[in-house]
Amino acid sequence: MRIIDNRTKTVYFEKLECGDCFTDENNDLYMKIGVPTSECNAVRLSIGRVFCFENLDIVSPVKAELTIS
Repeated sequence: MRIIDNRTKTVYFEKLECGDCFTDENNDLYMKIGVPTSECNAVRLSIGRVFCFENLDIVSPVKAELTIS
């Protein structure tokens, strides 16, 4: 198997829009969310748990696709 990882770009968390997916330094996959009543601003997609990121946390944006069968 050949794996090509083209992620070279990193941005501050605050630059992402709601719905954007990204990975952190541990390569966990998240989606930025906007919940006005909560300080948590991202959901880890593998476990469905919400997390709180600081605006200046460095993350790697990724393109993600949802397939429903």
